Amino acid sequence: VPKSSTTVYVQGAPYYYSGGVYYQPAPSGTGYVVVEAPPGAAVTSLPPAAVPVQAGGQSYEYLNGIFCQAAYTPSGQTSYQVVQAPIGATVFTLPQGAQRKVVSGSAYYSYGSTWFQAFYSGSQTIYQVVASPA
Repeated sequence: VPKSSTTVYVQGAPYYYSGGVYYQPAPSGTGYVVVEAPPGAAVTSLPPAAVPVQAGGQSYEYLNGIFCQAAYTPSGQTSYQVVQAPIGATVFTLPQGAQRKVVSGSAYYSYGSTWFQAFYSGSQTIYQVVASPA
């Protein structure tokens, strides 16, 4: 875990956050492993590479498979809370580690519990969050 990590608790479980990546203690008890961002986790800042995304009339920030929404803490500070990927959101890059899967003859990409489908916007490929096809 990077020394600059922040400890975040979600439902009593500790996660360590640094640069858009979440870590938890390894099951072996030695070291740490990278884990999927836990919905409900909140941090005070996002990496500069996070990009704004719109879906269903809501604003999100996106980075490598993680969708966050801005909120305010009781003290008035901005906080970014991890949320489930919003159906219909479109992004320009798939998260690192997304896996291509073919379901009923259509290609999808899965990352954790999120499914994406590729579309073209002009000459550029974009990826839209879709409901699980399985």
